[in-house]
Amino acid sequence: MKSSRLCCQELLEPKHNSIKLDPFAPKNWETSYYARHLFQTIIFNAKQGAECFLKSLILNLGLEVPIMHNLEQLFEKVKTEVLVKEWVVIPNKISAADIRHAKSTYLNHLSQQINWLHNNLILQEKLGMPLIPDLMNELFRYPVMKNGASYDFDLLLSKLNRTDIKRIRKRIDIMLRRFNDLGYIIAVELRHSPQITLKPFRPG
Repeated sequence: MKSSRLCCQELLEPKHNSIKLDPFAPKNWETSYYARHLFQTIIFNAKQGAECFLKSLILNLGLEVPIMHNLEQLFEKVKTEVLVKEWVVIPNKISAADIRHAKSTYLNHLSQQINWLHNNLILQEKLGMPLIPDLMNELFRYPVMKNGASYDFDLLLSKLNRTDIKRIRKRIDIMLRRFNDLGYIIAVELRHSPQITLKPFRPG
């Protein structure tokens, strides 16, 4: 997911090393990165990062990791466990306020971002397309999904602007922060609950 953020940052504030003065560079070599090169990477890596975070949380919650790629279903599994679990205050590590935030603020923030990624809302926002639930978490890996859903990449690019990239970067920042907030609480609780047995992870 941090690679997605880095790509956003590169589009907003280019930091790449110029090769214009490189005597071995091919003539007319393009040295700058544009949305055409990075936008699909930004969205797809954000989706894949969210999936990895969610499966990691599921695993550390002591649950069996489902063989699926559906972000909304994976998030619901995490949300359900966080809400029903009897969390315990651990002095100097997990406070009652931390637990309250985990069950409300953290989950609410993540829910909004997962919905945006899973339903490809960028396509609705910029192209007016209907919701496209990405059950296999694959749309921005290829222009067309296995179920036939597709979008006009050139038209999408023509409608993107700096504000869009800044908003996407903010979404990524929120996910990184809240995934790590939840991950910290779960990891500390796990360390203080040795009776929990992690179930084996079967890659899907």
